[in-house]
Amino acid sequence: MFYGPPGSGKREAARRLAALLLGRPLAEAATDVRWVEADGPLVGIDDVRAWIEWVHRAPLAGARRVVVVEQAERLTREAQNALLKVLEEPPATAHFVLLTARPGRLLPTVRSRLYPVPFSAADSGARLLSALAEGGLFVAGEGRDGSAGAGEKTAAGAASGEGWDDVLHFLCHLPATPGRRLQAYAALVRKAGADPAAVLGRLLVAYRDVLVLATGGEASLVLASARPCLERLAARLGPAGAARVVVRLMEALAAVREHRSPAWAEALVTELEGV
Repeated sequence: MFYGPPGSGKREAARRLAALLLGRPLAEAATDVRWVEADGPLVGIDDVRAWIEWVHRAPLAGARRVVVVEQAERLTREAQNALLKVLEEPPATAHFVLLTARPGRLLPTVRSRLYPVPFSAADSGARLLSALAEGGLFVAGEGRDGSAGAGEKTAAGAASGEGWDDVLHFLCHLPATPGRRLQAYAALVRKAGADPAAVLGRLLVAYRDVLVLATGGEASLVLASARPCLERLAARLGPAGAARVVVRLMEALAAVREHRSPAWAEALVTELEGV
């Protein structure tokens, strides 16, 4: 569930997430994505039943299907109860993304089956977009290699550079205690030239791959050489846990870039789970 005020980037983030799950741009996946926009003041049970019937059919062009529901607060109580059944036991190939500016209008039982991701007008969802961009999650200070411009480099291209081995070793051999994790993180920051944004950016790339694996997405991995470790992390965290870490990393990275307290990053590091 993406929730936040109008203009906060929920819709574009949903497009990116759907493309990530389907493994290709939405323009090439029209048969396996259903985008629901309310035609009237309410969305009724017949509409929801049609979505449920659709997601139970075999995907036509890939391995899964995605339903995106805009203004989900317009679902009637009966429609939400019908949706609840498929949220509790979704087909293995189905994913639902609900967008809303009023999450309180969704039934508590429906909200409890969804992973909430907050958006605000201040950041327009930009950090979430960068994290979910298929193959285009940027390392701190680096950009997409869309031209021959100096200094532009994709995360995939950067992943073989200096610092990646240290970050992957940190993730795949995470110290057992919070204190030792903080010490190891501090050592990574020192080796990165006292640049915590560089370390957090690389962690964000790694957890983007974990999220791809946890959700069964078909997008290619940026850190394919570390796949066994990332698969173990994905199995341990699950989709909701991986998404939570991605969002927290984006918050920590934003705090560091805005020269706020490093406590965001330090608190996150102590919460990470090892494999």
